[in-house]
Amino acid sequence: MKVIKFSKVVFFSACITATKALPSLGPTHTVYSGNYKIQECGSLSPKVDALLQQTFTFLQPLISNPTINQPAYQAFFGGVPPDPVQRVYSQIATGANLTFEGFSPSTPLQTQPQIFCVSPSRRNDLAECGKKSLLFYKNAVGLCPDFFAWTLRGGGCGSTNAAKTSMVSTPPDGQYGAMVYGLAHMYLKQIYETPDAESVIVPINDCINAKPGVKVKSAANYYFYALSVLENCTDFPKGPVSPPDSDRDRELLAAEHGSEFVVMAGLYEDVA
Repeated sequence: MKVIKFSKVVFFSACITATKALPSLGPTHTVYSGNYKIQECGSLSPKVDALLQQTFTFLQPLISNPTINQPAYQAFFGGVPPDPVQRVYSQIATGANLTFEGFSPSTPLQTQPQIFCVSPSRRNDLAECGKKSLLFYKNAVGLCPDFFAWTLRGGGCGSTNAAKTSMVSTPPDGQYGAMVYGLAHMYLKQIYETPDAESVIVPINDCINAKPGVKVKSAANYYFYALSVLENCTDFPKGPVSPPDSDRDRELLAAEHGSEFVVMAGLYEDVA
């Protein structure tokens, strides 16, 4: 029997400072939110379902009516036509099935996207969570205990320096943004078959300054654009982004991006 290897990306935020107690997850079971399978979340399943439904609602303007001339679109997708951007957000909203190599090239494996809560039964995942918030697999997003300490949306926008040559802060983290990032990463790997390193551009200035062909494959660009539209953000650099031009700028960016994305090998196993 051929084992399909799913890579995993671990996300954590500098905004989380302490690991929260693991919620009571109850018995292992599976529920559905549209085409998404919610696994091992127990009593938290309704909260996860509500988050997914709210995420789909927030994404609708980006799917039905993207405004390519708005400052946020120009910042994060300048030079990219709207169709490929809409495609990613649409797949997130519909929970499009994922396709992987099967037992033979003529029989590919299709699976539903999955959201799972990291429970005590998954000791390795729980240890990897630490102070992190999400575990990202090719076929699933894992919610760490600290994820549930976040509010739905962080609220507010990032800001530029006085010369408007670079960003010195980013929008605050929240469950919505984190979920968009995780699901965008998952679907971008399906659409473009990108290596993990190509879809985890993290610093906001790098996202803005990237070439169009890179922006369209970067999960962080989808994350920052979705948050910026939700919060009606309009303060972005004018023209190409320069490196931070003061010690204070560098300190602010270091505080915003003190976290990392770590690519690891692993397999999310369907427990249903």
